[in-house]
Amino acid sequence: MSQAQFVNLNAAADALVNGGIIVPEFQKEITDIVRRSGVLSNRVQWVPATGSPSRFFEQTAIQTATFTTPGGSAGGAITPTPGNPTRVEKSVTIKGLNAQINYSLFDLETIAQQRVFAELKAKDMRDMVGSIMLLHAQGLWQGSDTVAGNQVGNGGTEYVGLVNQLSNKITVASTASMIDAIRTQCATLASSTQYNLLGRKYSLYINPLALDALEKEAKNGTTLMRYIESDADQVGAGITVDRIRTALGALPIIPEPFCPVDPSVFAAAPTNQHNYTFAIVCEDLIEYHYIGSKEPRVFQLGTLANLNEQYVGILFGAPVVKAAAYAHVLGAIQF
Repeated sequence: MSQAQFVNLNAAADALVNGGIIVPEFQKEITDIVRRSGVLSNRVQWVPATGSPSRFFEQTAIQTATFTTPGGSAGGAITPTPGNPTRVEKSVTIKGLNAQINYSLFDLETIAQQRVFAELKAKDMRDMVGSIMLLHAQGLWQGSDTVAGNQVGNGGTEYVGLVNQLSNKITVASTASMIDAIRTQCATLASSTQYNLLGRKYSLYINPLALDALEKEAKNGTTLMRYIESDADQVGAGITVDRIRTALGALPIIPEPFCPVDPSVFAAAPTNQHNYTFAIVCEDLIEYHYIGSKEPRVFQLGTLANLNEQYVGILFGAPVVKAAAYAHVLGAIQF
């Protein structure tokens, strides 16, 4: 049996004063502005997966018609040539995201007895789910798995991020106009005679530092400001953004913190410069194929294990960009 000891109250008190003891007190509210999601993650199309992998078809062409002589009194014979549409089978590999939190029985009972910050158990549970959605938001852009032929996924555990799915890439050198480069890429997409891209829901996602450079270019240019519409579009709660006029229409310019800097899919930028990512995307062609639920689900592992309450959050699914090679553009701005 251990012996009782004297302890120094100075170790637990702010001050020992005449008439009382001043002890530490804390505000009940915890300052918390930690990020738990991205912008794109709230705007993709969530659709049930067909299985694992989740399969779909893309049609890339219709059959080819030909001109012919009218026949009859005009002479000649009508000689049609049979044709077929072109369809490609594709698939996306389903991934899993998880997080776990443990609550010690001793800690929970101590907190309940103190009646201080008792609400943090529920908050920490929500934050565990938030951590899954934060990883999801990052993985949408930066997931390291790759495309293998017509399958989006090549054996890795992470998503195939948009940076690895979009194959139509450009680089904007520091001496070139960012606004002109973006507008030219939009015009190139709009000019396609094979794919009908006009009238679709396009947006420009851009690294916030690249957006700052683009806005400075617009501010300093004598004619470029006419291509930018200020505070023209709301893309999320409290997020109002400018739009850029292009051949595809007026595209919202959306700052996306998870648009990476110096991704490996681009050649290295010149010395003392970096590649800041942007993407011109058709949003209704970006889907998230999920299994089970659109939201992370939380499961308790038994009742008590090792005198701990254990909870696991899980989300099954994967993003896929349809028409990735011809309906979108991934770019890097160098400065």
